Amino acid sequence: MRRLAVALAALLLVLLAVPIANAQEPAPRLRALLVGADRFEGHPNTEPAARDNLYRLAAALRRDSRGYASIRISLNERHSADSFRHLVHSSFHGAGPKDTSLFYITTHGLYEHSWAPMRFAMVLSDGQTDYALTAAELFEALEGVPGLKILIIDTCNAGALIDRGMPGDGLRSLFTGKDYRVLAASGGSEPSYFWSTGQGSYRGGSYFADSLLQGISATGRFAADSNRDGTVTLGEVYAFLLSNYGVSTPQVYPRDDQTAVLQYEPGQPGPAPAVISHLVLSDSAFSADMPMLDFSYTLNRRARVAYQLIYQQEDSWRFAAPQVIADGGEPDGESRPGRKEKSLRVTLHGADTYGYALLFVTTVNEDSATPHAQALLMVEPAQGDPGLLAQAALPAFSPHMGQEMPIYVRHRFPLRPVVRVLDQQGNIVQELAQGRPTRPQHLPDGGSLYYWTGKDRQGTQAPSGQYVIEVSAFIGGEAYSTRTQPFSLMP
Repeated sequence: MRRLAVALAALLLVLLAVPIANAQEPAPRLRALLVGADRFEGHPNTEPAARDNLYRLAAALRRDSRGYASIRISLNERHSADSFRHLVHSSFHGAGPKDTSLFYITTHGLYEHSWAPMRFAMVLSDGQTDYALTAAELFEALEGVPGLKILIIDTCNAGALIDRGMPGDGLRSLFTGKDYRVLAASGGSEPSYFWSTGQGSYRGGSYFADSLLQGISATGRFAADSNRDGTVTLGEVYAFLLSNYGVSTPQVYPRDDQTAVLQYEPGQPGPAPAVISHLVLSDSAFSADMPMLDFSYTLNRRARVAYQLIYQQEDSWRFAAPQVIADGGEPDGESRPGRKEKSLRVTLHGADTYGYALLFVTTVNEDSATPHAQALLMVEPAQGDPGLLAQAALPAFSPHMGQEMPIYVRHRFPLRPVVRVLDQQGNIVQELAQGRPTRPQHLPDGGSLYYWTGKDRQGTQAPSGQYVIEVSAFIGGEAYSTRTQPFSLMP
């Protein structure tokens, strides 16, 4: 009997231990700090852009099905290095190793090509005292926060934070560690832009935030979620922005990342959709031989609609001189809701015309227009040698150390290149561009930048060894191509 009693006692201890062993760990907690300024002492005011960006993003995050423990907004507050560090630490207080802290900033960005990337600065101000928060200071403030940190930088030259979209080797950033995910509104060499109605009404924002919110908000029907699985990943957001944001070139680190930016319950009812959604172009590239621009979009409620074409001149968008085309609509000028199919003829001056343009679908109220959807357009010449040159920025790189290989491609005019990674046997390992139109990246010597993560077309890590990048394009039926010197992929 004693042995049986001992055995039963041992079994009881095991059974009592099971719930403890199988107890679920606490779910990761989410916190957000949204910072912005649109009143400045020494820079142009952008009011109400930052305010609208912050509150619209906060509204989108509140609908995240995982739930945020806190969402803090700091708008037009005076800051120093110490006060900003305190703001970060108090906003993310209690964060653990498995938690996620999201940081968003919308303001002016400061950067010059002669600077080191970590001198890139974001201006914070209360309208009377400006403070330039450097990338290095932001890193110092965030390093004390445990867990994953998602950064969304909505400024000019934002890509400098991760040494992307600018000349260099891509290794000069502090934010390429495993604890960081970064989405930037523009390359390190690029400006970014805000807009407002100019009519005294409290409407405005940044073109980047407009497109981002189309992709991750309930009003945009979570358009960036390409597989509709209820999780909008960083990689999906970046891909969505490449198609739906044309004012500058978004940058991301790391590429093809599956980190969740936002989660939602598919099929759940949400707020009324945005006025205009789901802009789709049949082709974003056209020429003198094909001057027709065909596109479609959904109008979700009655509105007066107009289309704006903004042309680029001397590397700057001519926002002050748009080509405006009113939609016919009803006799009162308004259009009924529904899917709209449109075709516009673009006037091009000769077969050698080339460049970039922006298409905006807007609603019109009296004499002000509100942009709702945008797309980048490219006009390629009918003929001519693009002067292709391809250069790998590094002799070797190691993806296991968080590195990506920057590939610089020089070209004299816009085109649709194919950019391929080849192994030593000439086999295609990866395609970095499959005829996707180039973008105006504002690099000092022109051209475009691409980045290889070291993965093949199946998404697995390519073996160590030597590789080259091949760039090819067809212009007027003529084929042009070039290759980089070999470089090494290290373990």
